[in-house]
Amino acid sequence: MPDVTVNLADGRTLLVEYDGAYWHADKGDVDRDKSRDLLAAGSLVVRLRETPLPTLGLSHPDYLELTVYPTLPEPERVVEAIRAWLAAPSPVTSSPVAAELPD
Repeated sequence: MPDVTVNLADGRTLLVEYDGAYWHADKGDVDRDKSRDLLAAGSLVVRLRETPLPTLGLSHPDYLELTVYPTLPEPERVVEAIRAWLAAPSPVTSSPVAAELPD
């Protein structure tokens, strides 16, 4: 079950997963498989991965991975990054999958 589920106005479902560094330190394979399953089901998937967790290395137009910092919570910036990704005509897959939040 995702941490957050958002039913978007256009009928799509956005699922947000938060991966804390302590609990997800050795769960990269599980997180990757879960993300693939959610994408295969047709959902948009956002993973917020605490530093120092490595990227999951997924490349899919319906997948966004953001690095977050537990000592510097910035929910407004995270939400804005997700909004910008959703508003893009086509999510960019040529850039790194794990994106740093904009300044």
